[in-house]
Order: sequence, then C-alpha cells, then structure tokens
Amino acid sequence: MAGDSLLQDAHAAKAHAIFDILDASDNGQISPIEYKQFCVAIGLTEKDAETAFAHLDSNANGHISRDEYLQASKEFHISDDVNASGNWLYGSYE
Repeated sequence: MAGDSLLQDAHAAKAHAIFDILDASDNGQISPIEYKQFCVAIGLTEKDAETAFAHLDSNANGHISRDEYLQASKEFHISDDVNASGNWLYGSYE
C-alpha cells in the first residue's frame, strides 16, 4: 500500500536524524556511554540503559550501528511483534 511506504519513508528519515544526534562522537555508531546519556536524559536508570543497550546491540560487538538502530526503531514504531528487540529502544515497559 502506498500509505505504508510513506509511513516507512517518514519513519526512516526521522530514525536517521535521531541516530545522528545519539552518535555524539560522529563515528557512525552509538557507544554504550552515548546511549546511556540519552536514556538517563529521558528518565531511565543507568542499569535499565545497560539492559536496553544489550538488547539493541544485536551482534553484541559493543556498539549500536546505524543499521541496528534503524531496525530497532522500525520494530518499536511500526512492528506488531511484541518480542522484537526494538521494543527496548526506550527501555523496558514492564
């Protein structure tokens, strides 16, 4: 459907922009420190930020790549999969 494509395009543009903000060091990846700073700013504890980071770092290499972030953001905002790692984008909702 055309509407789905427009939604995905709009989401992707915003997700790229947010990634660029979170990547404060401008090295193409979000470090644990950068992600923790973001999470604490939105009210999460450092422990919750660390747990969320582990879920979002899908290849467990110690950083969140642009592709990992875009996938997580898409899962959070568009997917209906309740078990998707992207549901941890802003911490736990339990």
